[in-house]
Parts: sequence; C-alpha cells; structure tokens
Amino acid sequence: AETAQPRGGLDDIVVTAQRRSESLERVPLSITAVPPARLEQLNIRAVDQLQAVTPGFVFNTGYTYSMIFIRGVGANFPNPGLEPAVATYVDGAYTQRGFGAIYDMLDVDTVQILKGPQGTLYGRNATGGAILINSQRPTHALEARFTGEYGNLDHYLAEGVVNLPLTETLASRFAVRYRDDGGYVHNLATGNVLGGRKSVTARGRLLWDPSPDFKAILTFQYDWNKGSM
Repeated sequence: AETAQPRGGLDDIVVTAQRRSESLERVPLSITAVPPARLEQLNIRAVDQLQAVTPGFVFNTGYTYSMIFIRGVGANFPNPGLEPAVATYVDGAYTQRGFGAIYDMLDVDTVQILKGPQGTLYGRNATGGAILINSQRPTHALEARFTGEYGNLDHYLAEGVVNLPLTETLASRFAVRYRDDGGYVHNLATGNVLGGRKSVTARGRLLWDPSPDFKAILTFQYDWNKGSM
C-alpha cells in the first residue's frame, strides 16, 4: 500500500508576467510578486506603498500625478507628451497617464512588479518595467467580510467585500472602501489641514463562465480622492 508523503517547502507562486499563468520559479524575469496575505500583513493599501517591499522600485508623487522609477528608469514629469517609462496595468487595462495613478488597492488578488524592459508584452511605455495589479475574481461561493479602523489624528477607514453567486454560470463580487485622514497640521490662513485626505473606492465585478473553456468578466470601478494642503 502507498502512503501519502507530506509535502514540504514553500507554496508555489503563480504569476502572469508572460500573459499566461506560470510558476514564478519558471519565469525568466526579475519579478516581485506580492500575494494578498502579504499585503494585509504589511498593511499595504495604496500603490505607492509597494516600494516598501520591492527593491529598486521608487514611487514619487507630484501634484495629482505619479513618478514611478524601476532601477532608476522613469520620468520626472509624466504629462501629456512625456509618457511614463513604467507601464501600469489594472486587471489588464493599461493606465496611460501618470495623472490619476495614485489610488488605493482594494480587494487585490496579486500584485506583480516586473523589472527591466517589458516592451515585447506590455508596449512601448515599459522601458523601466511594468506593474500588474489583479483584483479578486468573483467565485461561486458566498462570502462577506467587513473591516473597520480608527486611529489618532482623526483617521477612519471602513471596508466591505461581498461575493454573491447568482446562478450556476453567473457570480458577482462587490467591494468598497472609505478612508478619511484628518491631517496633522492646521493652516490658520486657509483653514485646511496639512496631510488631510479623503478617498472612496468602489468596484463591482460580474463573472460569466458558461463552459470550462470560456470565461468573461465585466468590471466597473469608481475612485474619488481629495487631499488638502
């Protein structure tokens, strides 16, 4: 009789750096892959916080726009006419401008940061590398969770995720987050609070999988941010 032997070692990490699902150890690229458990453990909720877990990755911010560098390759002012040198993809959709690229990551499945030129698979604006952010897909299991947070300096955060199976071939997933940071310096001249920020992120996804060989996902996402200086 054969007995099952316990498996040791680390869990296999699956990435989509080459536009197909592969084991991380088999992909001939320099990749930093951050699973959702790691993001939660390190309290990483915004895309600019990924630099804390990625060597060679720098995320600077200007006024409403991002300045992303990977291994020193990037653009200081990624305005129209000077596009970024690091490509950002959210659920397969390309973010073509640095404006609006500062956002919260909500209900994330995986985050992959590809280092080095990626123009073959991710277009001309991937000289420095690429950032791939994939959200959680709807499943055919009922799931719900809620997170509430309060901190000093008038910090509030509320987040909720609901996964609803609709039929045998349809499933939906909804996620929303509200965040309010009160700031830390009061400007007596303008009445604003330095460092204050409010943001709302909401996403809805609908999965249709009529057969094992075909799946389609419809996604709607809304982002709203307001900061004070």
